[in-house]
Amino acid sequence: MPDLGHALWPAKALATKGTVPLGEIGRVRRGVATGANAFFFITDRGSEDLPSSVLTPALRRLRHVVGSVLDKRAHDEIGRAGVPRWLLNLTDPRNAVGGEVQRLISEGVRAGYDARYLTGLREHWYVTEMIDPPHIVVGFMGKTRLRAVWNKVGAVPSNSMYGVYLNNPAQAPDLVAWLNSDAGQQALRREARHYSGGLLKLESRACARVRVPGRFKD
Repeated sequence: MPDLGHALWPAKALATKGTVPLGEIGRVRRGVATGANAFFFITDRGSEDLPSSVLTPALRRLRHVVGSVLDKRAHDEIGRAGVPRWLLNLTDPRNAVGGEVQRLISEGVRAGYDARYLTGLREHWYVTEMIDPPHIVVGFMGKTRLRAVWNKVGAVPSNSMYGVYLNNPAQAPDLVAWLNSDAGQQALRREARHYSGGLLKLESRACARVRVPGRFKD
């Protein structure tokens, strides 16, 4: 009998040979859930009178990044474009007393941000969860591609993206390059849900299942 080799292998076995799940080389979680992004994500202009101690570098939309590296230069470009790039960080309620911070909170109350679902569940509505900046951010919805960006500047992403926290952060640039390659995009699409019109959506657990080359586990 002739040796048919891989011709008889299931397609999925061929796709996963020599690979490991992304969840084995890092942790995947959604970005910060503020409950009121319009309030918590702030532009350069909006941050002018706020103390730097209450501002954390952030990324609200993946499309705001040009290219596959979010470094200081790219983050500054986002600011110059008038797009929010800071996250209001009031993890200590004492930082909310007096001055421009108190004025901002009062404006938020007048706008009704304090009465939204997530904000209304908090002891202090203006104290949102704070997460560590991930090494990589990945878009979980798109029509043709699910982009990955190396988070070199250390920005906290909004919950419109996934953050990948690598066991070996030094692998971030190489992994981003692979995820954005044809092979990487195929791996992402393989785990994504496919909707009408070509829309792709990747759930967080599915993102952790994405198969990446085994060399990233070394």
